[in-house]
Amino acid sequence: QQALELPSLPLANFEVISDPCSGLEVAFENLSPQSGPFSWDFGGGAGLPNDETDPVFVYPAFGTYLVTLTAGAGSECADIQTQEVIVLPNNPFDSTWVIQPLAACEETGFMLLQYNGNGADAVTWDFPGVFSSDSSSVEMYFPSVGDYQGTITLYNAYCDVEQTWDVEATVPPALQGIDYLVPNVISANNDAKNDVLTAQLTGPDGNPISALDPGQFYRYELSVFNRWGNQIFSTQQAGRGWRPDESVAEGTYYVLFKSHHVCDDEPFEYSGEVTVVR
Repeated sequence: QQALELPSLPLANFEVISDPCSGLEVAFENLSPQSGPFSWDFGGGAGLPNDETDPVFVYPAFGTYLVTLTAGAGSECADIQTQEVIVLPNNPFDSTWVIQPLAACEETGFMLLQYNGNGADAVTWDFPGVFSSDSSSVEMYFPSVGDYQGTITLYNAYCDVEQTWDVEATVPPALQGIDYLVPNVISANNDAKNDVLTAQLTGPDGNPISALDPGQFYRYELSVFNRWGNQIFSTQQAGRGWRPDESVAEGTYYVLFKSHHVCDDEPFEYSGEVTVVR
């Protein structure tokens, strides 16, 4: 009696051999190269199916993809393996963070430090002699007015990479209300000079105020009308302004502006003309 030898069943088994966080090009190694024919699906509609044994694929964008290898493709005994593949750049971090004072109408020193970027599994703020925190968003008290030097450190576990940046926190004097100045002329020629209609905010000392938290306004309404009374712009987002595009002709327009910050003694209201020149 002669033993019947059956061929080995197809086995799908692969791994990524590119270094983590090495860009858009990803190399795959087929750990069962005798189990062909093969079909690769690189996930997310990224390219057509591939029948190579050990393909190298260039992804169109960074992100997470489900990669599927079919061994014995087209046969009744096909085997399938699917893995999640993360495609990241050499530097996986978005260096995007906010360091700004919180509303302090009678006292000062409270600051918001918040990391808003992607790619960080761990965030550490460190201001020597003041505080250290492992929270991505933290409200902290600085003891006096002035500039404080610190660092933010980001860590990505998948890439096993850590990077540190120098940062500065500037604690302003207590805010004793806001003075508003609405311009009556703007030059809408996209030269980054007076081409946006927005209220200029200054303190009682005449110094400009910046980086106010929009959530600190009870009310903020800016509306622009043409000469026929039709509203052509409106916003309730504090700090946002009107930037006339090319469809807006030179001439006179009409502005209504209302604002009430938490440190204002009373609401501010303004109505007047603004002239657009190019």
